Amino acid sequence: MVLGVAATATIVLLCPSASSAASVPLSTPAGGAPPVGHVWLIMLENHSWAENFGPPAQGFQPRAGSPESMTYLAKTLPSLGARLDDYYGIAHPSDSNYTAWVSGQPPSFGFFSPSACPKTGFPKLGVTFCTGSLLDCLYYTPFAQTGSTEDGVAIGQGCVYPKSVPDIGTQMRDATPALTVKAYQEDMDRPCQHVPLGGYDEGDAGGTPGYETGGNPFMYFANWIDEPASCEAADVPLDRNTFEPLAKDLRSVATTPNLSWIGPNLCDQGHDYCPNFYAGRANEKFFEGAEICHGEQPASEYCDAQTSAFLNMLIPKITASPAYKEDGLIVITWDEANFYNSSPYVDNRACCNEPNEPGATGEAGVVGQVRIPGIATIDVTPGTNRLLLGGPDTAENIFGALKLLFEHPLEALSWQPGGGDSGALMLSPFIKPGTVSTAPYNHYSVLRTLQNVFGLPHTGNAADQLVGTIGSEIFNDVPSAQSLSLLASARPRGGLLTLDRSRGTTLRLVGDGVVVHARCRASARRTCRGVATLSLSGVHKGAPSLLGRRSYLQPSDRPRDFTIYLSRPVRRYLHAHRRASVRLTLASRTAGGRTKSQGRSLTLATPR
Repeated sequence: MVLGVAATATIVLLCPSASSAASVPLSTPAGGAPPVGHVWLIMLENHSWAENFGPPAQGFQPRAGSPESMTYLAKTLPSLGARLDDYYGIAHPSDSNYTAWVSGQPPSFGFFSPSACPKTGFPKLGVTFCTGSLLDCLYYTPFAQTGSTEDGVAIGQGCVYPKSVPDIGTQMRDATPALTVKAYQEDMDRPCQHVPLGGYDEGDAGGTPGYETGGNPFMYFANWIDEPASCEAADVPLDRNTFEPLAKDLRSVATTPNLSWIGPNLCDQGHDYCPNFYAGRANEKFFEGAEICHGEQPASEYCDAQTSAFLNMLIPKITASPAYKEDGLIVITWDEANFYNSSPYVDNRACCNEPNEPGATGEAGVVGQVRIPGIATIDVTPGTNRLLLGGPDTAENIFGALKLLFEHPLEALSWQPGGGDSGALMLSPFIKPGTVSTAPYNHYSVLRTLQNVFGLPHTGNAADQLVGTIGSEIFNDVPSAQSLSLLASARPRGGLLTLDRSRGTTLRLVGDGVVVHARCRASARRTCRGVATLSLSGVHKGAPSLLGRRSYLQPSDRPRDFTIYLSRPVRRYLHAHRRASVRLTLASRTAGGRTKSQGRSLTLATPR
């Protein structure tokens, strides 16, 4: 028996609206946009939705005598704006998520060379490996572009994109009239800090241990680093105590950039556990004893608590600014979900039509392949390596992953390609406080939305409409004169969402939710949209009849996962009973306006 439900095919567009910023007037964008004129982007590190907003965060217990708390991140910020519960990174590990967020470019795997990258490879055998963004660009190599797709995805290999590959900062500076952009990087030694092209990059670009080049995405674009004067003016150090020069720039609308990138240091972004975080913030020994957060509980939550404290210092300064009050938008997300195999919250899922093959990788002119000299040519899927590594980006782990790729390529490359669900936050005068969205988005979705906001062309994978545009489900408090609405192109022959029969009739509780594996059966570039409901079969004394409910939006082509999150009482009941007979119902509105639903009886198993 196959569970199916008709679903309308929709194309999501935004109605045009006037928008202005006193610092630089904005023209009306062709694709329409919410009336936002000033944006602050903040990217954090390596935590899954559950750790940020779920049970570990809500039930956080500080250590004795410590001021640490998760309240501001997990409770206060969601109450001030919108919490996006299905927001995904595009790969593991970090670097590719940063460059994707500002350009739409997918991960690059890297390339083998006789001698270019002697610390990552087999130099005695005459073979070295230059890692791409999918493996955190351990060498700062130029990206050798050999072509591009119709969406502008660069084909080639390397890390630093040529001037032919745009980023949103360059797009804004080149707009007519030019829009203002500024990147503020905590604990960066000097403006526009990076190692020389081709140099080995240990992460800190030879400077302060709290700064990593990978957390400063504009350093991977020649449009920035090849223009040192403008780069040094627009990519500046940020003081971790005074937040200068950001605090000064926030004093008026005229001095506030249209787009501000805020790059926290490794402690503030939750990448490292820093024992001096609370007592020694103003001390030069702030970073002493810092260690990478490896994902185990509760240690990972202590790292997240550092982020909560950092945001509690920073966000009120932005929300009090004239520019934010006039037309501001703050976007807070994580580069990727937890990727450590030792964590119960490791997540490698994708959403939003993210392609399995990276356009920017491998053998010149061949999309999605990398050639190992004298050995073989293999296909490469972005996002797989972190589950294979299960640890930090050391040479041992990287080559351990490569070894597995060679010995078991089918198993190694069969994982889903994404960076997992971290969730995200958005704050704006145009967002009702306490908004919660379960619509799927990823980094490409934010880029596409911001390009609409500023009237810019979509670039790279953000040009794919199925990545989604963030619309009125988030921007739900827009004045009527600038109302934001969604236009749905309903078609009589909609898609059909079906469960994957290869998974059998048993669902499993994973973490704080139930993962449903389903395929949208529709014509190319169509979607299946509706509501999934999970309930107990029959009547059980003291049992919750409704287990969980969520909306879904699935593009057509191949099976994908979505998670129905369950409340703590529901999970407690299921853990007590181990196996339960449940009914999963998928419902959607047809082109004729009626609601159609079909259900299937299944078994829900709870691990011991």
